[in-house]
Amino acid sequence: MGYIICPECGKSFHSLGFARHMAMHRDNREKDTRKCYVLMVSRTFPKVHPKAEQETGFVEAIENGSKIHTIRADFEKWQNIADEVNEGKAYVSVRYWSKSPYNYKRDGSKQVEFKRLDKLEVQSVFMTRYSFFEVTLNDEYIYHPEIETLAKNDGLSYDDLDKWIFPPKCKQDEFWGAVIHFTDFKY
Repeated sequence: MGYIICPECGKSFHSLGFARHMAMHRDNREKDTRKCYVLMVSRTFPKVHPKAEQETGFVEAIENGSKIHTIRADFEKWQNIADEVNEGKAYVSVRYWSKSPYNYKRDGSKQVEFKRLDKLEVQSVFMTRYSFFEVTLNDEYIYHPEIETLAKNDGLSYDDLDKWIFPPKCKQDEFWGAVIHFTDFKY
């Protein structure tokens, strides 16, 4: 018989014990009293992106392990959340909207949790778009090949990451934020 990796905690189980283990996660979710931070993941590209409303594939990529982080504004906020999570005082509920987030009252859209993080790694990121797209990660300038790796690990291409952070007609040319890891990987 084979082994199965738990998508919630990463532990491996003999196939016979996996169902019992998943039931334990379900029971723990029902009685979890820790603080919950919600991290929403977009199922479609934003309206200001050239690929507006096309599927991102983020949920599936997080589930299959090819999207290992997300990039968000406000590093200090996410570092504080990571501290709480890593001290066992909180967890992060990774969610998506079942339908449109903009008409949730009218169309019955709900937030769907598909991953829970009990450990969180956060790294600082600074991006600029003056004459071209540049990235500094953990106070170190990274070059095009490393930016492509950063984009790929975020579930995007180089161009899609550039246009996600700095959409066409964007007046901002600087972005300060956090790389929020779903795994133990760090740059």
